[in-house]
Amino acid sequence: MSDDDLSLKNEDLLLSSAFIDDAVKRADIRTIYAFFDVLREVPERVTQPLMGEIRLRWWYEAVEEIMAGAPVRYHPLSAALEDMFGRYALDGQMLLDLIEGQMVLLDKQPLSHKDALTLADRSEVLLARIAAQVLDPNVDAAALAEPAHYYALARLHAGHMIAPPAPLFKALREEAKAAFRQVPPSLVALMAHAALAKAYAAQKHTGPLMRRFKVFWAFLTARL
Repeated sequence: MSDDDLSLKNEDLLLSSAFIDDAVKRADIRTIYAFFDVLREVPERVTQPLMGEIRLRWWYEAVEEIMAGAPVRYHPLSAALEDMFGRYALDGQMLLDLIEGQMVLLDKQPLSHKDALTLADRSEVLLARIAAQVLDPNVDAAALAEPAHYYALARLHAGHMIAPPAPLFKALREEAKAAFRQVPPSLVALMAHAALAKAYAAQKHTGPLMRRFKVFWAFLTARL
């Protein structure tokens, strides 16, 4: 298994996950994030929706095999996920929903606000909930949802993937800020990158030092 196959490319998730103290759990959560990276790359790499469906279906069936305890088709990430299912009480249906949720991106068309919210629910929100099952399964992860919504829609807006007019990001931000204050301390690192959402919503470029500072400050203060 090569490091490249399990490498996490999403810089925002790299920044926030750096604050997870437990090295094993940090590596496992980054594996889950890398899996999400792979799913998100599918719509970007294919030119025909059918080819994207085939690739996403491959991953869907791999997770089904893991859940069934059957021989699992090999990929470094499928092997890593299989190992994690043996060590954590992961909800396999969440992973299946995460995979299926990316289907809407295969058409490469701007999303309605309703579709964008559904995508957020089945992407960043699910991702945070799955990661919480690894980091601290004994606490309530519900408060992660609003910051994840805000971050997801801001990223979609920055990528011109939400049909105009843009969502009311001010309201989304206030909801996210209030919810983030309720996130259990053990889970704050899972959503500290939501501090970057304001810049994404404004479609502004933020330099690497400022990005690090924003994520660090969110983690340190539990404030967005």
